[in-house]
Amino acid sequence: MTAIILAGGKASRMHGRDKAFLKINRRHLIEIQLGLLRRYFKEIIIVTNKPDKFKHIKGVKVITDIMPYLGPLGGIYSGLLCSKGRYNFIAACDIPFLSISLIKYMKSKIDKNTDAVVPFINKRYQYLHAIYSKRCIPVLKARLKENKLRVSGLFRYISTVFLTRRQIERLFLSPWLCYNINTVRDLEIIRGKSS
Repeated sequence: MTAIILAGGKASRMHGRDKAFLKINRRHLIEIQLGLLRRYFKEIIIVTNKPDKFKHIKGVKVITDIMPYLGPLGGIYSGLLCSKGRYNFIAACDIPFLSISLIKYMKSKIDKNTDAVVPFINKRYQYLHAIYSKRCIPVLKARLKENKLRVSGLFRYISTVFLTRRQIERLFLSPWLCYNINTVRDLEIIRGKSS
């Protein structure tokens, strides 16, 4: 399995600050994610529209969107096309508390017909903390060409395992799983939690 980090967002609610390079406890968010993901994944891909900002990071593949500026759906498509893995864990770059145990649990739910595994955490489905098969590529390409960019719109066309809140909360009790940083206030909360 390959890990793919989506780092191409505009970060408009962060006043243009690149989320991947926000600092928590003196470490960039991308460093925190990579430190965890490297323990489990041999191949890690960063999808970004600013590859020069990531060229100092060793041991990862940095790619640009094949269809640029089409949001997370475009990032998922680009990452899957460039990945060597049949299945891929895909995460947004603004999630500081990734869990290898949760990723392993998600992987255990894959069978031969599974195209995606999506967990329900923090009162919503986490489409950008999910596993996707390369079999999703044709559907993704068609959706992008039609300019239908909502990630949630993808799942009616692929075989998806949706993990319930009960399944997740029984095993993973942290309320911070999949907490993502969208605003300056979110960053302050995470810094307070991490200090």
